[in-house]
Amino acid sequence: MYLRLRFKQKIFLPSCEFNENFKRTLISSLLSSVEGKKIGNFGCIILVTEISQHFKKAKLIIGSSSALFSINYVGITLKFFKGEVIDSIISIITEFGFFTEVGNMKIFVPKKFIPPDFIFDQEMSRFYIPRGLGKEISKDKAIRVRIIGTKQEINFEQSLGSIKEANLGLL
Repeated sequence: MYLRLRFKQKIFLPSCEFNENFKRTLISSLLSSVEGKKIGNFGCIILVTEISQHFKKAKLIIGSSSALFSINYVGITLKFFKGEVIDSIISIITEFGFFTEVGNMKIFVPKKFIPPDFIFDQEMSRFYIPRGLGKEISKDKAIRVRIIGTKQEINFEQSLGSIKEANLGLL
C-alpha cells in the first residue's frame, strides 16, 4: 500500500558548502539520504514529493564547522500488510520454494503454499506442471502473491507468501 506522509529530517552541512547554492546542496543531500530507505514502521520511502523551502535557522555544531538544518518534507512510502496481494518478480528458486522481490521486501513462498500440481525440477531450477500446460515458475517471471506474514528488519522486510488461492500465481 502506498502512503503519503510528512517527515522531518536533520541534515548536516559543512561550512565549505555555505554559499549561494546551499539550498540545492541541502535538497540533494536530503534526497540521497532518504529515498529508497526504510523509515521505521512507515515502510520504504519511494519518492520525495514536496520539500519545505522554509528552512528553519540552522544550529551550529560546537567544535565543528558544520551546521545542522531541520527540513520538513512529504514522501510517498511503500508499506506491505498481511493479507495484501502484490505482483512481484521471482529472484531465487530452491527445492523448498522460491523468493520474490518487491522494492526492499523479499517474499518467500514455501512449497507448502504452492499448488500441488507444480513439481520441482532440480536440473532446470524451476517448478512446472508436467501435463505440458506451459505453466512454469522460473527466475525473472512475474507472479501474483498473497502476503501471509511479515517480519521487520532494520533495512528491509521479509515476508511469507502463498500462491495457492484463486487468481494468484503466474501473470
